[in-house]
Amino acid sequence: DVVLVKPFIRLAEINKNDVVDLLYRGIAALARSLHGVLSITQTGKLRWYAANMGAGLLVVLALALYI
Repeated sequence: DVVLVKPFIRLAEINKNDVVDLLYRGIAALARSLHGVLSITQTGKLRWYAANMGAGLLVVLALALYI
């Protein structure tokens, strides 16, 4: 316990806020903020959704043809 477990627990406590965790926390924060912005656009109007999907398709096609 003294040789293996306690040093491992101490190292885990020191390393609990590493770069990998910060990356995933940043991704989660970005998703939460984008949800707040994009939820405003959810009006229930089908034509609006279809127009945005068409615009998105045009952007994707333009990028595909450009690359």
